[in-house]
Amino acid sequence: LAPFKGLRLNDVASQRFHRDAKNISRLDHSNLVRLHDFGIASGDQPYLVLDFNRGVSLEELLKKDGPFEVERCIAIFLQIVDGLSVAH
Repeated sequence: LAPFKGLRLNDVASQRFHRDAKNISRLDHSNLVRLHDFGIASGDQPYLVLDFNRGVSLEELLKKDGPFEVERCIAIFLQIVDGLSVAH
């Protein structure tokens, strides 16, 4: 919720938020975080309810392991593209 803190939506932004969240909530793929609920809380605060991911970010992996081998980059890239293909 931190990125939305203090954000107020005008009518156009509110419509876009609802449209995009509704579309995203329909996506179902193992490489995508699932959106379970969304809305506008009191005070015009937008919110999203997402799966909790206990994974490690790419940034953390790079800090820990250093640069990836080409094969690992390709494997990660293919997972990203596979998830994106569902959204488009």
